[in-house]
Amino acid sequence: LLWVAPMIVLTLLTAPTYQPAAFTVGLLLYLCVVGLDVLVFARFGLLAGCVLKFTVILLRVSPLATDLGAWYFWQGIWTALVCLGLAVYAFYTATGGAKLFKEGFFRDD
Repeated sequence: LLWVAPMIVLTLLTAPTYQPAAFTVGLLLYLCVVGLDVLVFARFGLLAGCVLKFTVILLRVSPLATDLGAWYFWQGIWTALVCLGLAVYAFYTATGGAKLFKEGFFRDD
C-alpha cells in the first residue's frame, strides 16, 4: 500500500486533463494495472512480480506488427518468442518436469 499511494498521486499530477471522461477511464485502467501488480506481488512473491514487470515493459517497448514488410516486424516476433519461452520454462519448472498428460489420457490403454 505504501507503493500504490505515491503512484496514484503521481498519475493524478502528471496526467493530461484534456477531457474529464478520458482522464477518469485512464485512471480506472491504471488502478486496475496497479491492483494486478499488488495482487501478484502479494500472492505470488517478488520473483513473479519482477517477471510480470519485465514482461510488461518488454512488450511495451517492442512493437508487435502484423505487416511482414515492416522493418520492426522481426523485433516484435523475437520479443513474443522470448515471452513464450519464459512461460514454457516457468511451466516446466513449476510442474517439476512431470508429464503433461498421464497414461490413458488419450484412451491409448
